[in-house]
Amino acid sequence: MRHLYIDGDSTAYGMHDKESGGWPHRLHMAYLNQETRLEDTTFVQSRAYPGRTLAGILRSVNTTLRDFRRMGTVTAIVQTGMNEVKIFPSSDNPVVPRELFGRQILQFCDIVRENDCSALLVGPPPIDPTLDNPTFSGALIQDKMLAKYSETMRDVAESRDWPIAYVDTRAAFANSGRPVSELLSEDGYHPNTPGHAVMFEAVSAALSGLANR
Repeated sequence: MRHLYIDGDSTAYGMHDKESGGWPHRLHMAYLNQETRLEDTTFVQSRAYPGRTLAGILRSVNTTLRDFRRMGTVTAIVQTGMNEVKIFPSSDNPVVPRELFGRQILQFCDIVRENDCSALLVGPPPIDPTLDNPTFSGALIQDKMLAKYSETMRDVAESRDWPIAYVDTRAAFANSGRPVSELLSEDGYHPNTPGHAVMFEAVSAALSGLANR
């Protein structure tokens, strides 16, 4: 059996996709509708929730992967970055500096590798370019800074020689054929239903690539 363990923030939780429950639920339904033998079944389980950070994920990921690994092969999928890059009025710096974020991503990948699993790093979506410095929960998120955190995830994935891949959500949105603003909810941060559909396709393609490595 194959297990897809998904963890991350509100986007991985599926917020603002009222029709299909987000890209993780779309992934779950896609595998659920496949007719396979039990031993060939892919199980999708998400532990993502709004406000979740990479630091929080690191506290439990080792135990989680060990449990799943006993039942079959595992791909650990994480979407993060949005909560780490927030800048609150009391500070001029993001909650998690980029250098620390890079170390956390490396630690996540090391744990995944130690458990003999593959990994998929899913970058955060861009911010609506039509909005002028939108805030979320009282915090500012700058798109240029968010792009740099995405680059950190990409660089880590490309530096590893085991089954790991990076999903460039920003590129997927840019190449979707629709304006980025049409793929985001009114808050300018979270993908809406069309946005989650784009992410589902990007994640599915990356998973297919991992399976062929």
